[in-house]
Amino acid sequence: MRCTWLIVLVVLLAVSVVVAQMGQEVPPVFTEDFETPDETGTLPKDWKHFSKVHTISLSTEQAHGGKYSLKLVDEDPVNAVGLRSPHIKVTPGKYVWVSWWYYGEQGNNQSMYIEFWTADGKRPQDASRSWGSAGKGKWIHQTKRAKVPADTATITLHANSYSTNVATGYFDDIEFGIGAKSMYDRTPQPAADVKHPCGLYKEADIERARRNIEKHAWAQATLASFKSASKFWMDCPDEQLSYLLTAPSAMPAGALRGPATISRLSAATAASPGPIPTIPKTKSRHSRTQSVTSRRSPITRAQPCLSAQRPAALPPHR
Repeated sequence: MRCTWLIVLVVLLAVSVVVAQMGQEVPPVFTEDFETPDETGTLPKDWKHFSKVHTISLSTEQAHGGKYSLKLVDEDPVNAVGLRSPHIKVTPGKYVWVSWWYYGEQGNNQSMYIEFWTADGKRPQDASRSWGSAGKGKWIHQTKRAKVPADTATITLHANSYSTNVATGYFDDIEFGIGAKSMYDRTPQPAADVKHPCGLYKEADIERARRNIEKHAWAQATLASFKSASKFWMDCPDEQLSYLLTAPSAMPAGALRGPATISRLSAATAASPGPIPTIPKTKSRHSRTQSVTSRRSPITRAQPCLSAQRPAALPPHR
């Protein structure tokens, strides 16, 4: 168990350092707060209807910021209803993001699109990305991101209610940007009043690990592998980093469990002179989860524990 948690701690430390080094994100290149109407006074300036159904207008009934929002009424069970933004220049291969606020009563669901366009006004093979907004009776904020496909020259943002859908919703405070958009509150906080190390490993464990590194080739190799795994995250470009971070719920339920296998690894990789014995392959109810996680990234593979102490013999596998 100690070995597994050491690996997890190393990964988290590497990721946190990179996030801290990302700096301030770039500002949006396009914003729409729906406070500036066109000459008709009913639509935002330079936005165009998507279909022949024009039940879209600026409204004061709901507003997240300012006085107005975009009200999209879809009472047509056959045709889609939508409104497109002006074209915004982008570069193929770059990451882009869009954020918006949506209000709809329960069950009134609509969507936001990023539509990709070629220089001659056509659509590339990967024509768009879309994300649903669920009506919950309150304003909901969403931020989504995509990679610009090849041959794309511009994009449009598209507030939409798809065909067969019947719903009424409001969009407000739309932003579009190029590069990294943080999904987290990165406001600096006061340092916690704790004494380090405060986790599973204590001063004695860290000191033992240092001695192992000085004495044993296997410990030096383990440290080198930790550094190599961390280097991937340290060198990861800002615009790609947040795309690689998954929500905590995405981790397989048994990824950090498997007591029988983990206890054998911990015992086999403890500090003593001589090479580390090879652990025979065994089948257990955890083997499938562990094989899946080991294929995902070299960081999650079982590594020797630098600070453990080896018993005289391996415990029996149960």
